[in-house]
Amino acid sequence: MVWGTLNISVPIGGCPLHTEFLWGHVFHTDPTGTFDYSRVWPASADGAFYMQVGTIHVDALGVLTMQSSNSILASCL
Repeated sequence: MVWGTLNISVPIGGCPLHTEFLWGHVFHTDPTGTFDYSRVWPASADGAFYMQVGTIHVDALGVLTMQSSNSILASCL
């Protein structure tokens, strides 16, 4: 998951990064592909952020696969 303030498009391994990396984190799904996460909007954040989620997977043969979502604009009023 990547959070940023700019709407950009930078190709990384065939998947574009749609915002600069200001904050983000890694998470792992369980065997069913499920992951639960919640985040409180930072009190210091005034305005909006672009958010993008992606995956990086290395299989048993060492083949790297990357996928990414479009970014969305999230705002807190």
